[in-house]
Amino acid sequence: MNEREIAVAKADELQDGEMRRVKAGETEVLLARVEGQFYAVGADCTHYGAPLERGLLHGTRLLCPWHHACFDLRGGSLLEPPALDALPCYKVRLEGDQIMVSTQSEPTLQPVGTGEDSRRFVIVGGGAAGLMAALTLRQEGFAGQLVMVTPEADAPYDRPNLSKEYLQGKAPPEWLPLRGPEFYEENRVELMTGCRVRRLLPEVRTLEFEDGSFLTYDACLIATGGIPRTLQVPGAHLGGVFTLRSLGDSKALAATAERAKRAVVVGASFIGMETAASLRERGLEVTVVAPERVPFEKVLGERVGEMFRSLHEEKGVSFRLGAKVLEFAGDGGVREVLLESGERLKADLVVVGVGVRPATEFIADLPLDENRSVPVDAHLKAAEALYAAGDIARFPDPQTGEAIRVEHWRLALQHGKIAALNMLGQDVPYQGVPFFWTGQFGLQLRYVGHADSFDEVVYWGEPEARDFLAFYLQKGILKAASGLKRDKEMDVLEELLRLKSAPSAEVLRAGTDLMRLLSERS
Repeated sequence: MNEREIAVAKADELQDGEMRRVKAGETEVLLARVEGQFYAVGADCTHYGAPLERGLLHGTRLLCPWHHACFDLRGGSLLEPPALDALPCYKVRLEGDQIMVSTQSEPTLQPVGTGEDSRRFVIVGGGAAGLMAALTLRQEGFAGQLVMVTPEADAPYDRPNLSKEYLQGKAPPEWLPLRGPEFYEENRVELMTGCRVRRLLPEVRTLEFEDGSFLTYDACLIATGGIPRTLQVPGAHLGGVFTLRSLGDSKALAATAERAKRAVVVGASFIGMETAASLRERGLEVTVVAPERVPFEKVLGERVGEMFRSLHEEKGVSFRLGAKVLEFAGDGGVREVLLESGERLKADLVVVGVGVRPATEFIADLPLDENRSVPVDAHLKAAEALYAAGDIARFPDPQTGEAIRVEHWRLALQHGKIAALNMLGQDVPYQGVPFFWTGQFGLQLRYVGHADSFDEVVYWGEPEARDFLAFYLQKGILKAASGLKRDKEMDVLEELLRLKSAPSAEVLRAGTDLMRLLSERS
């Protein structure tokens, strides 16, 4: 297609700080005005295609309304995941009072790590953090040997989808890989799949593998994620009893669900509840068994938890709350789930979703925390030339300085980028804001911040009406918030937390407009 310029709007049609979707020929473009300058970038997020005009424009920072990827309007560069790619950027100029936009995007020229470099960097873990680290290292010009080691058979893939659309049968397998095979070849990433580390030897910068081989490194990132917890009850190893963490797990579960009628999900965690929703969407009879009184009560509060329970029950999911599993029973394959109450639940398959533990069993020569997570500093450094990221890392909370561990996909991607920059000696602390989302029966809840505990919840709107914001406070200080159908406000909250300008309890109780608050504190 030949490049052309199209008049897309008049200059006085956009106020400062305003953005709108326009068409430059056949191309959908987001046009924005910031401090008198006009910018044009791709109109849809490069993650899941969210319409960016519904997001937040704060200065030249553009936040996605769905999963909080962040881009810079001045060129479309990626500032925050979960997107992995920048936005296309288009030339803009004024001709009289007309805003003219090119129909073709500007070429993006990024270094891919060419040249002489004798160093070897190793990434242990093939998940979100590992892939983002590999991307960042090459984009920042690292030209040495880059090795990614993963025990899985698959290259890095979209793990959050495993309990959602993929398990429902709505997402084809080709959607899942985060990068195709050509990425690893073109960027000289040596991908060692099906490879397990037996021991990390940080003093000599060496990894020992289960087959007895060794690999030395100049810098190493440990990003091995979590291992699903299992139930220590009779019958736990019967056929048809699943955990859900890997692509292999999801494939096996989906195949069994094809011929099953009844499923029991043990645990009302996010994985448990998402799996329950997905199996119900497939037409199975689903029962959730959990010791909690209310799903998600410790994370989201009683009213939001009750909202999710009510939603599931409307869709036909049954609950046994305040209940514990005594045994899985069956001849070769699971057929029943026996509860401590004596009730027996028929089951053709069982999914155990009771959390994960850090995958750090190969780390013996570093001081670990009680739960075997890896303590790191603000630069994600665990020891000399050694970094840790994602589910395994216990890191300083940028808001409080307290050591926290967060099992969020988006945070693992954030960590991967920061760790890579520091492996290159750039001295960049992690200053991000944790964020996650969950999708169940079409409802998309967003959560921003981090609250290990809270003693007050302030609501804007009503959880029961499924349109609300919930603010989680501890001793009058905002720690986190969740929201349903409040995407713009969730973007604003992330920006306020990033700027360390969290609204006070008094402001939240008064219902002050968050956008005005952000404008005042910028």
